[in-house]
Amino acid sequence: MKKIDEALTQLSDVIGGPDFDFRPRWDGPNRVVWDMVSGTEAQPRLASPIEHVWEVSAEWSPMSDVTVEIDPSTMGSASWALAGRGDDLVLCGYAWDPYLVQAGFPLMDIVDTSHTTVTRQDTIDGYARAGILKAAKLPEFWDFSVQKSVSPRLDEYRVGDYCVLNVDRGRYLPGEPVRRRILTLAGEAGSEWVKITTGMDYSDG
Repeated sequence: MKKIDEALTQLSDVIGGPDFDFRPRWDGPNRVVWDMVSGTEAQPRLASPIEHVWEVSAEWSPMSDVTVEIDPSTMGSASWALAGRGDDLVLCGYAWDPYLVQAGFPLMDIVDTSHTTVTRQDTIDGYARAGILKAAKLPEFWDFSVQKSVSPRLDEYRVGDYCVLNVDRGRYLPGEPVRRRILTLAGEAGSEWVKITTGMDYSDG
């Protein structure tokens, strides 16, 4: 008898768990319904087998407003996850990755106190491992706008798909293809442009 929001939150927190999404479709001329779709244990990712390619630096590129944001707050070598303090029983999970320390960085801790209702030690250990999976990399979020009527067109990609951004070498951008996963799509009615936000993929650990 879980609430839907609680079940979805727990599903999204599963390490290596399946993707899920709510996708709209027309059901008659004036009615839109949303179908929940999810990956499976054998194929957890919801992604097209085709990797969409955009040319970032070409003069004829249908892209604009390319920005790159970084978030070092998730980096560290020691990951802690805490739960249960409301019941006077503290559970503590811990995971360690020596990569940054061995590379000369100072010891940095990641602390996750958001799982107050967890009552199992193996569950809180899993949250600690989840925190360390991406801790050795500097997360990058690429935002850009594309023309929806130019290939790849808006009806050819969706959230969860992989894309490749071909970038000429510059002062701040790498001179090699950048592979990312589409996180969000946004746009306005009547506009020719779609804003895409992409993030790094950690599914390989």
